[in-house]
Amino acid sequence: MNTKSNWQHFEFDVRSRYGDIRTIKPTDVERGVYKVMGKACFTRGGHDMYDFEGGPFLMIGEQFYHLGTIAAIQPIDSGHDGYAAVLISVEYNEKAYKEVKKWQKQSNGQ
Repeated sequence: MNTKSNWQHFEFDVRSRYGDIRTIKPTDVERGVYKVMGKACFTRGGHDMYDFEGGPFLMIGEQFYHLGTIAAIQPIDSGHDGYAAVLISVEYNEKAYKEVKKWQKQSNGQ
């Protein structure tokens, strides 16, 4: 079963304060793992935070776009010069959790 195409409504873009697009894309929607990627000349980060040039600023324990709370942050190689990427693990809030469960049922044909 190919469920990747069904994940599209979990993918969205946000803009930095400089107008640069940051794409937020699920890598494992069922486990709450999202990749945030976008153009950035520099970033800063630590074990509990990650900051793209111009935003977003991501920190463990903070809300992640109304989906839930950031539980983990892992910087990764974007594969592109001038771009930054990070994996975010989210503990879903009740509304997002119900939406994921609804999506799972639809994907499984139930």
